[in-house]
Amino acid sequence: MLHTVYHHGISVRDLAAWRDAIAVLGFTAIEPGAQTPRHYRNVEGDQIGRYIAWWLGDEIRTHFIENPATGQQIDLVEIASRSLRPRRTDAPLEGDTTIGVPVDDPAAAYEAMRAAAPDLAFGEAVDAGEDGVGFTVEGQRMVLMPEGSPWTRVHYGAAGWPKARDFYTGVLGFALRPQSSETGAARFLIEDCGGRVEVEVSEATACPGEGDGKMYLGGNHFRLLNPDWEGIESRLTQSGLGSWLWQPRNGFAQIFGPSGESIELQSAE
Repeated sequence: MLHTVYHHGISVRDLAAWRDAIAVLGFTAIEPGAQTPRHYRNVEGDQIGRYIAWWLGDEIRTHFIENPATGQQIDLVEIASRSLRPRRTDAPLEGDTTIGVPVDDPAAAYEAMRAAAPDLAFGEAVDAGEDGVGFTVEGQRMVLMPEGSPWTRVHYGAAGWPKARDFYTGVLGFALRPQSSETGAARFLIEDCGGRVEVEVSEATACPGEGDGKMYLGGNHFRLLNPDWEGIESRLTQSGLGSWLWQPRNGFAQIFGPSGESIELQSAE
């Protein structure tokens, strides 16, 4: 499995159906040693489950799949049905992502995904302008492109963006460069994070429900490489803008931002 910034976790209700759908896009390489999903519970004796399952409803199944052609990775996280919470809106929630995937024929790939996983709730395919064909799959936003490189876009509302901006620049140490956008929304490129990861700020983006964690469909985590490790701990404490899920160790950490966004931080090597 490649070490890449294009790593996404997606909260789903049917892991097998999602696996069938994304296989159409080339996500076929299963994590070595994990040909079947991993099962984690927030119970004594499940060391990993005690770390990760508590904020996802106490019981999850996961399957980690990569696209060898693009280097993109998706960690499917199946939330137990008793723990799933409804999304507040079909529009993006703060901390949600849109995933851009290069394919040969976007329209045909969209239809093939629907045919491969008929039980998943697909939104209508729409023209995403310069990006390609956009749609949602049970809350997760995707764009299929006829060419180019993969990308990630993180969504924020206008009210939540000032704190998130201070978190990215003042805590994690990334610079943000304004980008042009055909939609009229403000966009910024997170510089030197390992690839094309953007932020989009729009009035249409709402805050997640308090206490929802990532227990709603399309909730997710994403990854940034090369954070300014030196001083993050003190800056995080002083700012009050987030908290650790996993504190830094051997060049890896997972952190919650001010809008509940869940971010994996890694060194590039």
